[in-house]
Amino acid sequence: MPSESFGSRRSSWRWAWGLAAALAGAAPAQAQPATEVLVTTARFGDMEFDWGRDGVYCRQCNGGQGNNRFNWVDRQGRLWIAHIDPDSGFITPSNGRGQLVDTNVAYYSDFGNGPEWLFWEGDSQLVYTKYVDYLNPTPQTTGVALASWANGAWQAGFIEGGMEHITPAPSQSVGDPVPRMVYARVTGPQIYWRTMGDTLGPETKSPWNSVGLSVRWVPDSPLLAFVNGVPGSDGKRYQQIFLFNSETNALEQLTFEDEQKRGVFMFRAPEFGGDLTYFTVANRTEFRVYRYMLQPGGQRAWTLVHRVRGPAEAPFLATPEPFTHNGRTWVYMTLSSDKRASDIEVPTDLALTSIDPARPVFRRLTGSGSPRRLRQDPEYYITSQDRKSKRLNSSH
Repeated sequence: MPSESFGSRRSSWRWAWGLAAALAGAAPAQAQPATEVLVTTARFGDMEFDWGRDGVYCRQCNGGQGNNRFNWVDRQGRLWIAHIDPDSGFITPSNGRGQLVDTNVAYYSDFGNGPEWLFWEGDSQLVYTKYVDYLNPTPQTTGVALASWANGAWQAGFIEGGMEHITPAPSQSVGDPVPRMVYARVTGPQIYWRTMGDTLGPETKSPWNSVGLSVRWVPDSPLLAFVNGVPGSDGKRYQQIFLFNSETNALEQLTFEDEQKRGVFMFRAPEFGGDLTYFTVANRTEFRVYRYMLQPGGQRAWTLVHRVRGPAEAPFLATPEPFTHNGRTWVYMTLSSDKRASDIEVPTDLALTSIDPARPVFRRLTGSGSPRRLRQDPEYYITSQDRKSKRLNSSH
């Protein structure tokens, strides 16, 4: 899921394949660049995976559709689903046009994000922004839609009360009995949320807004982590991290430094005993990890535990996202020599980092010796090769 804070996505692209052999923790100075293999010459924008990408392949799940799927929207507004081979990681069919789910769907760059998977105890569903058929796109003809697999076919359409809303971001916890969705009003910065699943809960307006719709559910919880601009000590506005409890309406500001924070992911980190953990990027150049940990007095507090900076020749960090592999959290990101993450004229590289200061790893997956390419919006997919994490990344 893109956001203004982590750099919005620019254009369609071809997909390349990278084998990240760095997970064993090789020292950066000794590590060789990852191998990039061209998977397909088809062009995809905003490719998002079903929950099978975490290395748990389930052939019979989702009504026999499997969980090794991804979705994307073409330039004609058609929402497609295709599959990833769980052993090789290759796309099937290679052009990505497997099943047609819906039409007149907003392209990811229209509002900054494309369709997202909603995970829960039932079959995976898709939520996305859609336009009313046969009418010109306007705020009044734009709304949030839902697609579900039922009776051997995709059933798709606007949700009740979903008109004039955009960019839905669902919770993504497999087995969650109460999935949730957050979205924005198309004509302003207002943020709303509601429960999903078998029945649609009432719409609730949140008592806050978010910079660039940079808002995400904390897995297996009613918590939302987001970025919002507030005045600093010098009177200027700075993007800071906030945490909102959708059940109690409790709102907490987590960062206060006079510097810009861009994006946030919050989760329970296995290497920290399951403590709540989040990361962000400060001033585009420093990756920071915060842990809700016990203090000497027996109380818990948010504590900065790890910092990572990019290499001098590519110091600007963008689109970091986490995944768990063999009990450790890894975060992949792009590196650039230009602070404008939206500049598609500047080649970019990929990097991988750990979050544990006791076991620090930072590996530049591409760089010296790698082809100069524009690499944007990296995603990952863990295949049946248990000790190897394979990652998809977009390249020009």
